Amino acid sequence: MKRPLETSDRRKAERLDTEAKALEAQVQQRLRDMDRGHTEQLCERYRHLVPAERIQKVKDSPTIFEEHGDFERSRREAGGSEPGDGKKVVGFYLGNFESAHVDMDDPQAEKAAIHERVHQLSDPGAQEVFGKKLYEGATEDLAIKELGRQPNPELPHSYPQERVTAQELRKLCGDNAVDRAYFRGDAGELRARLDRCLGKESLKDLEDKAMSSQERAERDDGE
Repeated sequence: MKRPLETSDRRKAERLDTEAKALEAQVQQRLRDMDRGHTEQLCERYRHLVPAERIQKVKDSPTIFEEHGDFERSRREAGGSEPGDGKKVVGFYLGNFESAHVDMDDPQAEKAAIHERVHQLSDPGAQEVFGKKLYEGATEDLAIKELGRQPNPELPHSYPQERVTAQELRKLCGDNAVDRAYFRGDAGELRARLDRCLGKESLKDLEDKAMSSQERAERDDGE
């Protein structure tokens, strides 16, 4: 014979679990709607630079918003390494228009989703043009522009040094030169302006500047 208390506790636990799942579904839907809105705005803003085929592929690749445990499992299965130094991964995109994954429990989930969308819209050769660090800085700067507000100063910032360097690049070369290199892979104007302002190999110098002093030391030790 079942004890009434045990039955009542089980039903209460089942009810709470159902309510939690319903709340999670509501949050996921809100984030998906937000992602769809930002994606439409980004595609419209840069449609003069991004090929129509790429834009359509981005629109057809919905972002996957997962609660923290599921996100970490997806990240590990994707081969993601631990960031170290107290850093935290909030989103990732494997390329080739696979859906990006975002940790829906993180307070910066919206910005992270935009950051991954900007990656999807970028030219396949953009990282090679800018270098990994400067490319991430340019991506974060564009993501914050789309977000429409500066990140909460009380929360960890993503790519702070890299973003500062990307902003310096825009001041030197102008938005058109940077955006053409980032979204179209056409770095002719960017390199020409940098050569006039800073001399040859200046893009490589800026890439080095986007790295932290520790990263530069680690790179130099490995050479």
